[in-house]
Amino acid sequence: MKLKAIIVTVAVVAVGVGTTVAITQSTDKEEPTPPVNVEQSTENIPSTVPETELDTEATTEPILESTTKDETTTASKLNLLTENEIKEKVLYASQLQVDWLGYGWAVRYDFDSVITGQYDMPYYQVIPTRFATLNDLEKELQNCFAEYVYKEVLEHNYMQKDGKWYVICTIGQGANYGLKYADLNIISNTENKCEFTITCHYHDVNEKETIKYTLELVSGKWIFTEFGGPFIWRSDETFKWM
Repeated sequence: MKLKAIIVTVAVVAVGVGTTVAITQSTDKEEPTPPVNVEQSTENIPSTVPETELDTEATTEPILESTTKDETTTASKLNLLTENEIKEKVLYASQLQVDWLGYGWAVRYDFDSVITGQYDMPYYQVIPTRFATLNDLEKELQNCFAEYVYKEVLEHNYMQKDGKWYVICTIGQGANYGLKYADLNIISNTENKCEFTITCHYHDVNEKETIKYTLELVSGKWIFTEFGGPFIWRSDETFKWM
């Protein structure tokens, strides 16, 4: 009967044996289904049976685990900067540049102590705050930049005389567009050199700016050998990485 034929079919699939004759024979006749020989070989199972289904399920997961493990091992052997490390370094260097080097917004100076410096410009005596001397400032700059990146600007904006250091009167001027968010794009990243760009999107202007940077491992320290300029002008709580 039809019901009996269905039962036989399930039994055959469950044990993985039997022939297509026993499984697919017509059920229109109400003749008894021939007995299934569970002892017979499975070599005659037709190609329509998904023989590789079990193997695929058994091998897929170990392959993925092996690949992930290999990638992790390879990364740990290389001295590569992570994305977060790149962001931290460029943010710190940008703040150092705008606060002390290029724009000097963190510099405090005494308007009553002034000398005439190069370019016949007035230079005011710096009031020590974070850095006690000009040498202290330069040591920190050396931790971030190659000398040729910062030296010309440093010598233009600062000078020393009689054991005191002075800053040019134009320091502290500059625009503040208000950074809204920034995109980091890593161009190349090796064990001793990392090139990347940052695209800046501002609050006050409907424009974006892309700045190029290069970090290199020099004497055990990652420093900027190319610094296209600060990507952030002042700390902004609304600034976000995208």
